[in-house]
Amino acid sequence: MYQRLRLSGLGASRVRNAHVVLHRAMAQALRWGWVTRNPVSDATRPEVPRSTVTPPNLDDVRLLLALAQKTDPQLSCWLDIATGTGARRSEICALRWSDIDLERSTVRIERSVAATKQAGVYITTTKTDRFRLVSLPGTSGPLTEHYSRQRPR
Repeated sequence: MYQRLRLSGLGASRVRNAHVVLHRAMAQALRWGWVTRNPVSDATRPEVPRSTVTPPNLDDVRLLLALAQKTDPQLSCWLDIATGTGARRSEICALRWSDIDLERSTVRIERSVAATKQAGVYITTTKTDRFRLVSLPGTSGPLTEHYSRQRPR
């Protein structure tokens, strides 16, 4: 069945999810006494190949940053932070000005933005539940400019 699902065009992770759902459903049927054994337990759980992350090369990143600086300074600021810190999108979205020390060119990453259907959008801790202090070599210029635009007059 798993092979037929794959051949029909379903992705490996979806096939694995189908296995998990079937296994849990049959386990519940077993608990309720509807079946005498879970036949899905005999099936080999489909493997999901690990994806390989291929980061952009340095020249492409420089080109993107230069283009963003010319066309959208605010986006440029956030791209500088992303490339300079390696922070996750959710961590960048949760940054506050109090997390950024423009004099020392550092940023303290300690929060993350998350969302669920039940709770909506909310602030939580980072994925590792720790903070990290990251230096921003070369990115304090765009940050300072952005801060100047944001600061109340």
